[in-house]
Order: sequence, then C-alpha cells, then structure tokens
Amino acid sequence: GRSWFNRGYPVKDEKDNIVGGIEVTLEITKRKHAEDTLRESEERYRKVVESQTEMICRFFPDGTLTFVNEAYCRFFGKDRKELIGQKFMPLIPEIERDKVFENIASLNPNTPVITHEHQVLAPNGEIFWQRWTNHAIFDDQGKLLEYQSVGWDITERVHAEEELRKAHDELEQRVKKRTRELEVKSKNLEEINIAMKVLLKKREEDKKGIEDNILTNVRKLIDPYFEKIRKSKLDSQQKAFLNIMESNLQEITSQFARKISIRELNLTPTEIQVANMIRNGNRSKEIAGIMNISIRTVDAHRRNIRKKLGLDKKRANLRSYLLSLH
Repeated sequence: GRSWFNRGYPVKDEKDNIVGGIEVTLEITKRKHAEDTLRESEERYRKVVESQTEMICRFFPDGTLTFVNEAYCRFFGKDRKELIGQKFMPLIPEIERDKVFENIASLNPNTPVITHEHQVLAPNGEIFWQRWTNHAIFDDQGKLLEYQSVGWDITERVHAEEELRKAHDELEQRVKKRTRELEVKSKNLEEINIAMKVLLKKREEDKKGIEDNILTNVRKLIDPYFEKIRKSKLDSQQKAFLNIMESNLQEITSQFARKISIRELNLTPTEIQVANMIRNGNRSKEIAGIMNISIRTVDAHRRNIRKKLGLDKKRANLRSYLLSLH
C-alpha cells in the first residue's frame, strides 16, 4: 500500500485566536520504501559482518573505535560497549605501536590500503600475532573520515615459522660442528700423511745408505782379495770356486750398483775425472787433450775403471754403465 504523511497547522486571526486549521497530506511511499530498503541493507550488512570469523573494526583517525564485530570482541575478551569509544592502541604491545601508527598514517587517496603484521596483547597477557588490512576512507574532497580494518590471527603460522627457523639454525650449527670435526680430522690425516712421507723418505735414505755401504765395502774390502787370490797358484777346481764366489757376490751387489755414485766406487781422483768425461761422451783423444796426457794413459785409466767396476771380463759398454749411476 501507499504511505502518507499528515500534519495539521492552526490558522489564527490578528489577535492570535485560532479561527481554523489547515491539514497537509503528502504521499511518502517512495521515501518510506527507500528508507526501508536502506535499513534492510544495513541489517544484512551487519549480519554478514557479525558472522565473519575475521576481526572487523572501524575507527577514527585518532584511533577511537566506532565499530567492532563479534569476532573482534571475542578475541580480546571484551564487550562491544567496553570497546566502542576507546582507542585500540593499548591492545598492541608498546614496542609495536610506532610501526602500526606509521603504517596507518602512510595511507592516502592514492594508496588507501595497506597490510601489515604485528603482535597484540590477549586478555591473559599472552602475546599473539595478527595480520591486518587497513583501508582508509576519504570523502570527495580527499578528507580522511575513518579507517576500516580486517584482521586474522596468524599466531600458529608465526610459531610454526619460528620452530622451522630454530630447526634450520640448529641444523646449521650441527653442520658447522661436523664440518669443524671433519676439518680437524682432515688436518690430523694430513699431518699423519706428512709424517709418513718423512718416515718413508728416511727409510729410503737409510736403505740407500745401507746399500751404498755394502757395495762400497765389497769394492774396498773384498774385491782386492779376489785379485790377490787370482794371482796366486790355484788349481782348476780352486779357480772354478773362486769364479763362482766372485760371480755370486757380483750378483748380490748388482742390485745396488745403479744407486751408487762414481765417487763411491773406490776410484782415484784421476779415474773419477776420466769416468765423468767418459759419461759425458768424450772420446779418449778428447780426454787426453783436456787432461794433457797421452791416449795410452787414458786407455790405461779406462781398463782400471772397468776392472774396479767388475766390467773387465764383460762386454758391457763403459759409458752406458756410468750413465746408469747417479
């Protein structure tokens, strides 16, 4: 049906006496319908807002709350009447307030929305984490009217991230500790390896010293006697035994021969000089010219050297043998 607006107005004479009246009747159906529609829309909006699990609030630029939904009241453990008209900043730990204020104050008509995370104080004093999206509301002239904010409790996520970070840090510490242990072991192994190399080198040097000593002693202490015995009167059987003994002794000492120097072969200084030139490839004529001696003398030195090296009865090349020495 239609809706009407009725109002009566008295009519007075010059002496202010009521002499009649006027009744005005207006049809306000459209306006009444618009008001009802607006009221219904607001009611639906309020029901939607109240049914949200997210926390919703509105507040003036100074932080005074003008609206809070049921989820907001439930989280902070307060009645709506206790919150509206109060400022929300006391609900935030003091250490976080400057950051929250700066984030909200940064909003403008060009950037009216910002999202940030911060700590809040629960009624029992426990610290929780929330994520808020703040929306600044401006009029047509760009004047700030108020803010509307929607918040979510992210405490579980933050704690999970913190646990993950702790686990990561603990794992890093374990890796660093294990790395240090491996470095120490590696260093110890390196030191052991160096020590082993030193010991092996010493062993080789000792072994070489022993071999050189054996060969030198054979050359100096035994070979001369073989020569003396050979010059004495021996029957065929004794000569055969002597040859066998000399051959066996040379076979025993032959493995050391390549490791001994020319200077350790019981040669005279002149023979050492000649042997070095032979090893260098100089011929007898060249050696004779260098040393200012005859070729016959050089050949005599060659024979003595071959004899002392045990090559007098062998067809081995003297220079090749000398090159095998060090």
